[in-house]
Amino acid sequence: MKRGQLIAVCAVLVFVVTVAAAVVALVKFSGTDDSHGPATDAHVHLDDDRGSDPGGVAEAALAAMFSWQPAVDPSPAAAVGRSQRWLGGQLAADATQPTATGIRPLPQWAGWRESGDIVTATAQSGEAITASDTRQVLDVALTQTVLHRDGSTTPYSDYRVRAVVEKNSDTWQLTEYNLAPK
Repeated sequence: MKRGQLIAVCAVLVFVVTVAAAVVALVKFSGTDDSHGPATDAHVHLDDDRGSDPGGVAEAALAAMFSWQPAVDPSPAAAVGRSQRWLGGQLAADATQPTATGIRPLPQWAGWRESGDIVTATAQSGEAITASDTRQVLDVALTQTVLHRDGSTTPYSDYRVRAVVEKNSDTWQLTEYNLAPK
C-alpha cells in the first residue's frame, strides 16, 4: 500500500471512530438511552377523573407544578403548563402568561440539567380546613425528590401547602396556593 493510500485509510478510520463516539455520546446524554428512559413527567400521576375530587385536584396540580425536567425545561416555571388542566381563576390566567424575566434561577438547576436529573414531586392532601359545596381549603404535604440517572435519589424539599380549590361547573380547580417549609 502506498503512503497516500495509507493516509486515506487512516483518515477514514479516524472519521468513523469520531462519528461512532459522537453517536454514543448523543445516546448517553440526550435522555434517549433506554437504560435510563427519556426525561418525562410520566412519574406524575395525572388521572383525568380527579376533577371530581377536590383533594385529588390539589394533589395532581401541585405534583405537576413542582415536578421539573431541567434537561428540557428552561426553568421550574415550565412545569406550570403541565398543571394547567387542574388550574382555575387567576392561577390559570397567570399560567398562560410568558415566564417572568429577571428571576434568579435555582442554584442547582444547571447541575441537574448537566447530569440529567429529574425533580419529582408528590402531594398528599389532608382533611379540608374549610369546606363548602363550591370551595375548599386543604392542607397538602408536598415533597420533592431528585431522581438521578444512576437510579439513586436525593431528598430536595418538603413543604406544607395551603391549597384553595373551587368548583367550576362539575370540575374542581386549584385557584390559589401558599407554600411554607415543613
